[in-house]
Amino acid sequence: MTVSRRALLSSLPVLTIVGVLPGCAGFSIYQTSSDISMIAKGVKAILPLIQAVTGVGSKVYNKIVAVVAEIESLATSNTTAVGTTVWSNVGSSLKTIVGLLVGLAVPSWVNTVLNAAVALVTSYLPSLAASAGIGMTPDQARSVLLAAVK
Repeated sequence: MTVSRRALLSSLPVLTIVGVLPGCAGFSIYQTSSDISMIAKGVKAILPLIQAVTGVGSKVYNKIVAVVAEIESLATSNTTAVGTTVWSNVGSSLKTIVGLLVGLAVPSWVNTVLNAAVALVTSYLPSLAASAGIGMTPDQARSVLLAAVK
């Protein structure tokens, strides 16, 4: 299932809300770090496709690269807690990337990978998963992100 960038972007503000994340209680620090790392690697793998998009200048591309680096940093620094801050930051980072791409004709694989990243974030936020409307399970999202890296 593919979701438009506009629908994806409209679902991300709810990911940046700071509050209690009841869905995080069942996830280990290892799983959280692994998933954040997978998101960073998956998005990093589509950077060449993003760079080739007409309308993505060096300033926009460099901003996206910096945001991906922020996500990578979150994966390696998430050693003490699973919760609100880390997933709010990942959601905010994805929102930034999607926002920079809105209105551009990006390849469908870019949309698919970004959808998978958002789906994985919402798997940690079950109360928000329905509003994101991605329709991808965490395992499906992990499979897409893993495929992006290969």
